[in-house]
Amino acid sequence: MNLANPTGDPTESMARARFLGELEKEAEAHLTLARLLRKERPPAKRAELRRILGTNHPIHRKIAEIEALDAAPEHEESSERPPQYVARRIVEPLKMPLSKLKFLVKPPRVQEPLFRYLFREYAKILHFGYSTHTVSPTFLFPVLRADRRLLHGFADSLKRAATELRELVRQALASGWRVAEKREYNLLVVLGRLCDEIVATNFAVLSTRDRKLIDRLSQIEVLFLILHYQPEDTELVIYTLGRILSLEPAGGGALADRAEDRARRILTSDFALPSLHNLLLILNMIKGRRLLTFAELLTPNLGDLINDTDFACVDEVRTEIDTYLGGLKETLTTLDRRRAELKKIRVYLPVDGTGVPQTSRLEDFYQGSQLAREEGWSFANDKENVVLFVPRLLRLIDATFGPLLAGRILMTSGKRGVVFSPPLFGTELQKLRNVRERVERLAFDLHTFTYKRYLSIRKDGKGGIRIEGAIISYVEDAQAILQGIAERMMELLAAPRSVAPAGVEPHPIEAIGSTAVVIPYEGETIRSPAGLSGRTVAETLTELTTIFYLAVTYLYEQDLAAQPEEEAAIMARFDSTLATLRRIADSIFYDETVAQLLGS
Repeated sequence: MNLANPTGDPTESMARARFLGELEKEAEAHLTLARLLRKERPPAKRAELRRILGTNHPIHRKIAEIEALDAAPEHEESSERPPQYVARRIVEPLKMPLSKLKFLVKPPRVQEPLFRYLFREYAKILHFGYSTHTVSPTFLFPVLRADRRLLHGFADSLKRAATELRELVRQALASGWRVAEKREYNLLVVLGRLCDEIVATNFAVLSTRDRKLIDRLSQIEVLFLILHYQPEDTELVIYTLGRILSLEPAGGGALADRAEDRARRILTSDFALPSLHNLLLILNMIKGRRLLTFAELLTPNLGDLINDTDFACVDEVRTEIDTYLGGLKETLTTLDRRRAELKKIRVYLPVDGTGVPQTSRLEDFYQGSQLAREEGWSFANDKENVVLFVPRLLRLIDATFGPLLAGRILMTSGKRGVVFSPPLFGTELQKLRNVRERVERLAFDLHTFTYKRYLSIRKDGKGGIRIEGAIISYVEDAQAILQGIAERMMELLAAPRSVAPAGVEPHPIEAIGSTAVVIPYEGETIRSPAGLSGRTVAETLTELTTIFYLAVTYLYEQDLAAQPEEEAAIMARFDSTLATLRRIADSIFYDETVAQLLGS
């Protein structure tokens, strides 16, 4: 819009200078506030910052309070953690107080000089008024007045539409936060307030003879202008209202149609004549004695006026949002924990390009062992017969890793050391031996149990004779034991390490937890047992974890076999939940949640 002073009126020049000065001060204040909000603060000060931002104080007072907060000394924080998400403040739908926007959103304007009005503006204003049904005929040239019927019949129909729309907006605001963006929701709040003002205005006491009638409707006007400040906002608020109400379980489609109809009746210029749009425009023309377009009513370059950082909702909805956000945070924590577990497993469970666990490492372990060479075992042949393969695999695992888990190993340095206290894994090893012996005994009665039939029975969960069911039960026991040891070993390898004092014999590991631990002989190379020869203790623990996980998946463990697919599904759900959190939560809660997830 052109803010130049075509008439040279000094009053207009002074008003324009004051107006531009106010805009510059306002812009500078918002830049200062933005810089303050980017500062890092401890949790206690962040909570106080949220309280300050939620007040209705002028922006300069908020800046002063935040600067005083930053200057105050930090106190020791209580050991009691605050609730995850607490109803914090009253949130306004606008970035600036409405009282200030009343003077900012519409630029100051002086009346056109009389002769300019008579010879250049009068006829054009009159033509607009007749075409929009907003001006009544008059015989008192050059008097222009709004049509008297606007304050009676039109006002009554406008109030009826606003009354009905107000209830529909309230219904949408109760659940709209579940689907709408914050800015869209807050546009609806402004629309609801416009309806409130229309319903509360007593049009009957207003007079069309009053040249300053537009000033009596200033509260309606500013809300109407705000909803039209961004060109797309009028259609956006109508679409958002319809979209939310269309999701209502009972008659959503009809509600949406009725709401959109009433919203267009109030907000648009040509849905019905006369319209509120044209009424406000003609009243500005009458006061200023100049033909205006609607765009000329708006001060340019104020930026976005609608709050897009939080929902301006009532307390009941705020409580519902807080509860929902708490649930989202718990879901994200659970998904992130499971994703981390799967990520750790992937380190020890090699898969091919399609995500299928590779058996080549298991085959190398089985086929390359001294026991296999001595006994003439063949992985390719043995794996096809479960009653043959399972006992041999368990025997090989016991012979190779038993001394490491519950015995002594010989180092190339000549030391004989104990890595784990025997009770830590001794019970599990004995259970594996029991499983092996039982499957070996059953093999006398069932010489062949093909791998294909074994998998078929396990996948379907039915079929098979009694002895086959018993073998499968024992194999499941062995899988649970192997997976349990692998998980504990993975936890040990992920735990922080401590260093044993120089010259002191390391103490065997008696428990595995998240605390720092010394792994005895971690960097020393093993000489015996033969299957571990040439590897350090640390390398052997990694190899043990991989072999145990591969054995579990080969013997059909659904959770591990489907691990790549599960990880993809978890990441998709995590991203979706995080996007929902970003849409609903304010930036402080969102940033705190993400920081906690990254730090966990």
